[in-house]
Amino acid sequence: MFHSSLRRSPASLSAYDARIGRRFKQEFRIGGLLQKLAGIAPLFNFVVNKARKNEEIKKNLTAMYTDEKIKKRLINPGFYLRLLLG
Repeated sequence: MFHSSLRRSPASLSAYDARIGRRFKQEFRIGGLLQKLAGIAPLFNFVVNKARKNEEIKKNLTAMYTDEKIKKRLINPGFYLRLLLG
């Protein structure tokens, strides 16, 4: 049986949902963009192959899970252009 303080009204759950949405909106947007980019097979394969050969790229891809600045860098088209030209 649930303790009465654990029960939530629809209004309080809706307010909680709004707070979570505001707090994580940017992170959700960036994560969605990264998922779309990863869905482009040739681009994904290109980045993975570059990461196999370049330790800095490998570290950036690993660090993107915890570093918001790196995530933002990975959704910037210039990042991919530098990979292509570098």
